[in-house]
Amino acid sequence: MKKNGFTLVELLAVIVLIGAIMTLAVIGVVNIINSNEDKVSESQKDEIEQAAINYTNSEDITLSKGGCTNVTIADLKNKNYFEDVKGNCKNITLKVCRNNQDELYVQNLDDVTCE
Repeated sequence: MKKNGFTLVELLAVIVLIGAIMTLAVIGVVNIINSNEDKVSESQKDEIEQAAINYTNSEDITLSKGGCTNVTIADLKNKNYFEDVKGNCKNITLKVCRNNQDELYVQNLDDVTCE
């Protein structure tokens, strides 16, 4: 006598495996989404960097070679050098410095994250 189909145990085992795989996939996607929400994108970092440099140049902040000054994102927003970034970034302080070639750069830009 020939058996057609699957037993109940086989079907339940397949359903449990599919459920486990889907759970892992959903957890992975949620973790990726959450980690990306906290990070400022590279284009936003470029925009923040340019705004901080423009602010330092335009607000008559004098820096000698090797000198630094602190600029907050709230300063940039209040003076209309910068619109907004994703999340709450207004309490972040950036360090704008002048190198030996007399160029301005933002020192701690890679640490910028928003809540």
